[in-house]
Amino acid sequence: MVSRKLLKEYRKQETRYNCVTTTMEYATDIMEPNKHISRDNLLYTYDALYPMTFSFGLSARNVDDYMGLVFDTSFISNYTQLKTAIDNHHPVIGHTNGITIFPYTPIDHMVLIVGYSRINFYELICLDPGTGKYRTLLFSDFNGNLHELNQINPNFR
Repeated sequence: MVSRKLLKEYRKQETRYNCVTTTMEYATDIMEPNKHISRDNLLYTYDALYPMTFSFGLSARNVDDYMGLVFDTSFISNYTQLKTAIDNHHPVIGHTNGITIFPYTPIDHMVLIVGYSRINFYELICLDPGTGKYRTLLFSDFNGNLHELNQINPNFR
């Protein structure tokens, strides 16, 4: 089950440190294609709000607050809630431990969850900003940090 009609591939992140803004850009394109918010705009706004914190990506302590400025979000705490979000055509931003995606590299990574497998329980269809392509991850690959994106905040620009 996939949340919406999706492109085959998306523009991948440009640096090692902009997976969050790239994922958020994907989300805006999927949710409201006519209201594209570029990763550059997202990063510029983040840097204006939290100066001097973008040295190795967005600070984990600021990401949740920042996402709340851009999107109306709901925290997801279990697989059933995640399936409901996807069934309601709401993408989900997920924070992975990075090891699953980048073996032997201890970094955190954000992906956009856009669907789930009806065959393999707990297998999720994710849009990975590192490649701009889809990959499957397991629900257990996420650190419990999952956010349903209900809508783009109309006051964000």
